[in-house]
Amino acid sequence: MATGLRASVLHAGDFEYDYPCTECQEHGLNSEAVYFCQNCTRQFCGLCIKQHDRFYRRHPILGTEKRDFWGKVKSTCKLHPGEEMMVFCRDHGHSCCVECQKELHRTIRVI
Repeated sequence: MATGLRASVLHAGDFEYDYPCTECQEHGLNSEAVYFCQNCTRQFCGLCIKQHDRFYRRHPILGTEKRDFWGKVKSTCKLHPGEEMMVFCRDHGHSCCVECQKELHRTIRVI
């Protein structure tokens, strides 16, 4: 039984969220973002926003009710944490980072 696990761990999985938590994604975790920091331009799950708020209390935060106002967030690579998804592979139908391009998509066509 999964008692004692935090909600973000219990609800994490192999889902691909429309709004993934930027922090979790960079650390190889997977959870849905429910907050957006306008200063950091990053999306946060409920657990990660608490850590963010410890250091940046005055940053304006938007919740899910204002998703229309969330800004553009950089998407990071699951295989290479910290690397931004910068190119799209038409052959495989998904975005990838420069490292993935070198290693896995040598014949990539950039859009």
